[in-house]
Amino acid sequence: MGADSAAIFGDNTSTLKAPKIARNGEMLIGCAGGLRVLQIVHYVFEPPSHPDGMDALRYMVGPFVAELRRCLGENGTLTQKEGKDETAPVTHFLIGYRGRLFYMDADFTVTEPPRGWETSGSGCEVAAGVLHTLQTHFCTPDVRIRAALNAAADLIWSVSPPFHIEKL
Repeated sequence: MGADSAAIFGDNTSTLKAPKIARNGEMLIGCAGGLRVLQIVHYVFEPPSHPDGMDALRYMVGPFVAELRRCLGENGTLTQKEGKDETAPVTHFLIGYRGRLFYMDADFTVTEPPRGWETSGSGCEVAAGVLHTLQTHFCTPDVRIRAALNAAADLIWSVSPPFHIEKL
């Protein structure tokens, strides 16, 4: 999983010292969007235990989302949109867990990308193009991720190094 270090405040950018990706128990969690949500997920949130025999997607959709909603609500980062909880500001998550990748939208919908990779954040379209192009080339995931981040940083003003790459 890879991430840049840009933080956007209106029309201004800043460079984050703390990475947008962090380990949390068995998980690798990356966030794009609200910095306060990122901080809560990385430093306050404790994922619930995974019931024996439960599929990872079912766990993510059920106990994981329920506990994350509770934690974000207690820390003031949920809002209501059309009667549903949503992270405020809008935040998207990439979560590596038990050898699988999950994408969670701001409304807490959890999906498992069929390609085995996903992009998120302001440079997601550029990064997706690079990852799609390189998926048939023999190169390591680190090389593909770094190429996607470099392309996004070259073309999107709100993406910038240093880049962070983490593996489960």
